[in-house]
Amino acid sequence: MLDSLRAALVHRYDLSGTGTQSSDLLGGANAFIWNAALDARGFANLTGNDAYVSIPNGVLSSSNDKTLEPSLTWRGGPAWQRVFDFGSSDAGELYQGSGVSFLYLTANSEDGTMLVSFKRAGIPAVNLSGTQALPIASLTQVAVVVDSQRDELLLYLNGKLNAKATLTQRLSEIDDVNNWIGRSQYSRDPSLNADVTEFSIYDRALDAAQLAASYALGVDSSLLSAP
Repeated sequence: MLDSLRAALVHRYDLSGTGTQSSDLLGGANAFIWNAALDARGFANLTGNDAYVSIPNGVLSSSNDKTLEPSLTWRGGPAWQRVFDFGSSDAGELYQGSGVSFLYLTANSEDGTMLVSFKRAGIPAVNLSGTQALPIASLTQVAVVVDSQRDELLLYLNGKLNAKATLTQRLSEIDDVNNWIGRSQYSRDPSLNADVTEFSIYDRALDAAQLAASYALGVDSSLLSAP
């Protein structure tokens, strides 16, 4: 099981260290922290004041099967805070505006639940609502899975399937020039108020057993050091 997880893992950010750069422990796609800095506490303290982490272009659209797996402690607050939002806006690269194409996860939608949304340019979004909001004041692992073989979009919470929907659109159709943790493509949405401990990207649609195993391993990049 661990070998299959390692084989699928292509980017891992443990958000430790200091300064405004977070090293990608695997793929060399180092991330940058805006309006905040790492301070050796083992997480990025995003305070909701347009503090966010920016990952290089192309990490989402490079294949049609992906698993995005953040671990964070959310402090609550208004709806539509983005755990992550990878895609593009009508204001262009680096800028918020209105979303054009994206895959995002919000901690709490206007319906009081987590929401995953997938949109390509010119096509209505596919939305997947979870069964609850992201837990508050608790270190939580979330996973969003895009499975092109089964045409599915899935949401996992702490290693367990929370919700799924049919998805026939493909990740390669997303123009992922704004790959943000904690920031939305939409300028009207609030920034994330959370401590983000880790963010992993798998170049594969992980299954239920693999995601349960990943959750059991915990954070701090233990997958890379486990025997």
